[in-house]
Amino acid sequence: MKKTLFIIFVSLFMSVNGYAETLLLKCEFIDGKLDRYKDNKFLKVEKINDPTKEHEIKLNTALKKIIEAPYHGGFGMDWEIWQEDYIQWKGVVNIALKYDTYYTYTLDRVTGILSEDRKSTIRIVKDGHYQKDANGKWKGDTQYHITSTYQCEKKDRLF
Repeated sequence: MKKTLFIIFVSLFMSVNGYAETLLLKCEFIDGKLDRYKDNKFLKVEKINDPTKEHEIKLNTALKKIIEAPYHGGFGMDWEIWQEDYIQWKGVVNIALKYDTYYTYTLDRVTGILSEDRKSTIRIVKDGHYQKDANGKWKGDTQYHITSTYQCEKKDRLF
């Protein structure tokens, strides 16, 4: 009896893993804009027009896990949220000492729209030290702010 229950349990466990396939999304650029700043003052808006730009996203929906996505999985990632109608990930990248890049990606699970929001700042220096706000985060002057949208579609594996 114990062996039979063990075999049933193992087979059910393995069948769940068999259906936990990776979902592949190809996201093509739709539209975007780049806001430029100098000394934290707005200078101009530039339209981003790069039709060759695309992102690839790999998801495991059964485990609610992002396997691969733009700016995901490296150091600086703050959090990842899975909701019924969207998936979101956010983080901060410190490129070179005084420059910080804040990014947020939101994937709409209903429409397939991927929204990118990326902002670069240069840290404020006072008396030779980088300044922090009341929450302990670096104070910075905005250098640029990029917002872009992509249309994502499910793609099948070739083999």
